[in-house]
Amino acid sequence: SFPRGWPSADWLNFGKVRTSVAQIGNDTDPYRTYVAYNAPLLFGTGNSYILRNPALGNGALRPEISNEVEAGIELKFFKNRLGLDFTYYNRITKDLIIPLSITPTSGYTNFFTNVGKSRNRGVEILLSGSPVRNENFSWDIVINYAANRSKLLALDIPNNPTIDRYVLGTERRRNTVATAAVVGQPMFVLTGTDYTYLNGEKVIGANGLYTATPAGKVIGNTQPDFVGGITNSFTFKNFILSGLIDFQKGGSFFSYTNMYGLYSGTLAATVENNVRETGVDVSGVSADGTKQTVHVNAPFHFKNNYGIRISTANLYDASYVYLRELRFGYTLPAKVAQAIRSTKATISL
Repeated sequence: SFPRGWPSADWLNFGKVRTSVAQIGNDTDPYRTYVAYNAPLLFGTGNSYILRNPALGNGALRPEISNEVEAGIELKFFKNRLGLDFTYYNRITKDLIIPLSITPTSGYTNFFTNVGKSRNRGVEILLSGSPVRNENFSWDIVINYAANRSKLLALDIPNNPTIDRYVLGTERRRNTVATAAVVGQPMFVLTGTDYTYLNGEKVIGANGLYTATPAGKVIGNTQPDFVGGITNSFTFKNFILSGLIDFQKGGSFFSYTNMYGLYSGTLAATVENNVRETGVDVSGVSADGTKQTVHVNAPFHFKNNYGIRISTANLYDASYVYLRELRFGYTLPAKVAQAIRSTKATISL
């Protein structure tokens, strides 16, 4: 809190500045530092057998270490009618632990090791207020906002110093779109194929196919720009009405449903404007920059010019605004609450 003797004001009734420096360790699951064995039961027999753990033990495995600095300020104004809570944090994590795939001919499938360094920093803001407050009615509002910026700072794969990414997983059939941690990029990004552009125009071939980039290009970010929520609560005598709206700005997701919906012709876009009968004009520029338009039939276009070949064609903005909760309640009189041995009882819908 603010020290005694600091200048005071009627409009400011509380203030606190906080800061902290911390170091936090994070380990992994047991049996990762040496060769381990399981003893599963044979089905229907009750007898067990010895099975070696498919993860190769690593006796040199170290815990992840995070060093974090956090600072914030909390203020309350006008007899607690308005409040502000602001936090900034910066966390550096080193010796990230991940499983690396190894050849099954070794007798194992993966190997846990320390490979890299990451950073997370951001802000969190909470703003609260009571615009109206009297004997019978009150209106309270709370707004929260959070923005985090992460980055993979380094990746050191044993015996592979040139590798700049770690793939967490790919979409299950085409294996083109992947979620990955890439050095210098946020954690985690989406990689895949994109349109090839020339002077801001999509490059198209004489056959009407857009030219795709090689796979592995960073095409999206799973991390939003910011998230937040707004809660409003209205109280009139014993009645309570409250609602929560939450929101997200930014972030990307790849739609497997839309990719195959276009490919198979089950989405409305594949029939709109009679394109199945009249075909589609595909416009762009040739490799030398000349503008051109190629007329192709609809099945050819939807099968080849969308996510099957070009991942970004089915990449979408993950922003949203949701009405997450709406609640109406009634607080029972004190005598009723006491009768059921409760200090306060509320019925809500």
